[in-house]
Amino acid sequence: MMKKLLFIAVCVLCTFTSTIFAQTNLGLEAWSPNGAPGPPPGEDPDDWGTLNGFMFLGFPQTTFKDSMNPAEGTFSAMTITDTLPGAVTAGACSDTASGMLFLGFYGLTTGEHGVAYTSREIKRVNFMYKYMPVDNDTGAITVTLSHYDTLLDSTIKDGVGLMLFTQLDTPWTAGSVAITWITADTPDTLQIVAAGSAVMFCESLSFGIGEQRKGTKLWLDDFVIDTTVTGIDESVAESKSVNIFPNPANSSLTIHSKDPADPILLIEVYNATGQLVRRVFNVNITSRYVLKRKGLPSGLYMINVKTKEHNVMKKVMFE
Repeated sequence: MMKKLLFIAVCVLCTFTSTIFAQTNLGLEAWSPNGAPGPPPGEDPDDWGTLNGFMFLGFPQTTFKDSMNPAEGTFSAMTITDTLPGAVTAGACSDTASGMLFLGFYGLTTGEHGVAYTSREIKRVNFMYKYMPVDNDTGAITVTLSHYDTLLDSTIKDGVGLMLFTQLDTPWTAGSVAITWITADTPDTLQIVAAGSAVMFCESLSFGIGEQRKGTKLWLDDFVIDTTVTGIDESVAESKSVNIFPNPANSSLTIHSKDPADPILLIEVYNATGQLVRRVFNVNITSRYVLKRKGLPSGLYMINVKTKEHNVMKKVMFE
């Protein structure tokens, strides 16, 4: 059980569950003690989760209430990457772990994730942030909308979004995660997960990003669920930034960012039912990448490509 707890605590972009509504405390104004031993006692924003609950294992506090200079209101959340002594020995990914902020409360026994959300009207999640990376560390915030399919007995991703923090941003900066819809289904769950250090290098995982560095700090505040539509056809503008060819394809696809200064950071492949079947996640990817088919069955797929400046989703066919 200890090994499972530590693995969940340190692998920073895991799945979560909640019984609240998604719109609760998005401004991070309400905080309550989480019962962890002190001093200082652990404290979490209401209706959000952090890793402070693992302070009972002797881990340091990694998410803090900050009242010095919030973007809005009285408080903001600050996460810091810190050392968790002995975590690897107990089976975790690393002895260094990012502070985290995720919407909802993680259920150790159920493994369910997210908060109740049943609308396709969401276009993006907006928020305010500050970022102070150590060395070449990279942070991330992910948004996922999904539903449980009773026939398939599995959770299907309906919409996804990602934003990376790759550089020093010391003043409060407006951030936005645009949602790319994969399926035509209505979701039942919304998940938001943020981490100042987004590295994942466990043997059970096949991708990594950034450098997990002690002392990296990420501030977050004023989340907003945005359902408005801008006057720009963003899907058309984004699609012009990346080429994916050939289509249809046989053994491989070439994914090419047209701007050499806009490297590819993330590639995800979803099958026709919205299940993630392949992921390449590495900030060292160049502006051109060859994606091998590697035994994927013939059929229609959605390719999600995240570059430094753009997020592109395209349909492709493997013959």
